Amino acid sequence: MLSVKIIDNALSEKKYQELYKAITDELEFPWYLQNTGVSVEGDGSFQFTHQFCNQRGSRSPFDYLMKSLYVRLGVNKLYRCKINLTMKTKKTYEFLPFHTDISFADGSKEFPYNTAIYYLNTNNGYTLFEDGTRIYSTANRLVLFEGNTLHTGATQTDERFRYVVNFNYW
Repeated sequence: MLSVKIIDNALSEKKYQELYKAITDELEFPWYLQNTGVSVEGDGSFQFTHQFCNQRGSRSPFDYLMKSLYVRLGVNKLYRCKINLTMKTKKTYEFLPFHTDISFADGSKEFPYNTAIYYLNTNNGYTLFEDGTRIYSTANRLVLFEGNTLHTGATQTDERFRYVVNFNYW
């Protein structure tokens, strides 16, 4: 049975607006092209990302923007935090196959960690779980689930951009 926790209005309106303004600042916030989404390599999908931190520590001078969310999540140790930006598509595209965010060298998915998704803006893109559950992108919504839960994302057709922050932590 799927165990997902949804927290709407995860940040205060003031903190949310500060975060939104900083990340959507086209002149100051850097984005990096990834030639694949989370789908099959070579299928033509792409996204832009910004990695705030990984298992080696902070990777960005903008990591401070995530501090309120780290506290909200009760993060003890952070494996990775990154934001994805997808472009509007003419039809909804799901980044299949389903995946977990951390792949271990031995192929195991048993390492106990948590995954959280934070939606920065509202659009008709969504997170899809293997059991068919869809959680739509709603601004300032936080979704928490066990890291070994298979999931994927879907593009939006209504808004120019979709901003999704991914956290992997324990």
